Amino acid sequence: MLKAVIIEDEVRASNLLQVLVEKNHSDVSVVDKCFDLPRGVRSIKKHHPEIVFLDIEMPGYSGLQILDFFDESEIQFHIIFTTAFNEYAIKAFELSAIDYLLKPIQIDQLNRAVEKVKKIHSKTNAQVSSLVTLQQNLSGSIRKIALPVAGGIEVVNLTDILYIKAEGSYCTFYLTTDAQHLISKNLKHFEDLLGPASGFFRCHRSYLINTEHIKKVMRTDGGLVQFTNQLEVPITSEKIDELLQMLT
Repeated sequence: MLKAVIIEDEVRASNLLQVLVEKNHSDVSVVDKCFDLPRGVRSIKKHHPEIVFLDIEMPGYSGLQILDFFDESEIQFHIIFTTAFNEYAIKAFELSAIDYLLKPIQIDQLNRAVEKVKKIHSKTNAQVSSLVTLQQNLSGSIRKIALPVAGGIEVVNLTDILYIKAEGSYCTFYLTTDAQHLISKNLKHFEDLLGPASGFFRCHRSYLINTEHIKKVMRTDGGLVQFTNQLEVPITSEKIDELLQMLT
């Protein structure tokens, strides 16, 4: 059973959404309804839902501010935004919302959004808690990670990972082959899984980089790391000396 929290300031809209969800998805239970963002944040931390239906236009705080209230490790929920204003669509997906529902909510759109969450959730559980290392230390040389991708699992050598970028509650793996994989885990998960022992370094809130591919570390433009393929990612000023120490 998946748990859902509704954060919506209109009582009628909140009640209707609960009815639509529970009528059409017997495996989803609405565990709480909240009428402003602060209450919603407290509810998420209490109930740990898989789905958060979130209105954007609310008094006090915009729903788009939700991630400001959580540490990265706490973002284990999938956001489905609900709003009467489609101008927010681009911003919603910048926050890695699973989907975006325009009011009045249509059943087919609601079902599509909920099924997206179910698909991710079932795939995650079926693939050994989503992300596992395979034979991390085989003769001390071969290091691999299994990434759940469409249609199965792709086994990737750690040496083929250029960097990992946070995308809200998701991450995108950027490989030396120019391939990219969007994964439903946050960056803190990979920082804990890989870390300095594997040659990875958290240079920025949004970036975990593979130090094997670093060509330059620059203090210009606020701090930049350049890779051997000339791509650049930001590094915070306080992390530069720490990285240089790690490399020397």
